[in-house]
Amino acid sequence: MPDADAAGGDVLRLSLGDFESVAEVTLNGHPLGGLWRPGKELDVTTSLKRENELVVTVANVYRNRLIGDLAEFGEIRNLRTSSPIGQFLAADKPLKRSGLLGPLQVTRVRAQRVPGF
Repeated sequence: MPDADAAGGDVLRLSLGDFESVAEVTLNGHPLGGLWRPGKELDVTTSLKRENELVVTVANVYRNRLIGDLAEFGEIRNLRTSSPIGQFLAADKPLKRSGLLGPLQVTRVRAQRVPGF
């Protein structure tokens, strides 16, 4: 990120694009927060540097883990329940979309002076 892009009093916003299903974001060691749905942008104005480390942790849906167990082991190993999971999940069921799908974008919100204010 060139220094000029972070200058001038503008606000810089980070968008993760599309993701499933919950994301936690850290930029240069500063936690920016958690997101429950795509479309929300995070303010990165004070955290952004010339070189950056962006960490995005996205939770997988547990349904995918259960299908993974069935496909790999033939049984569910990561959950103990009396629920009849086998009646609605199987090794051949399709997985739900999951992960960081993007695109990641940093956008600038220009600071403008309004006459009279």
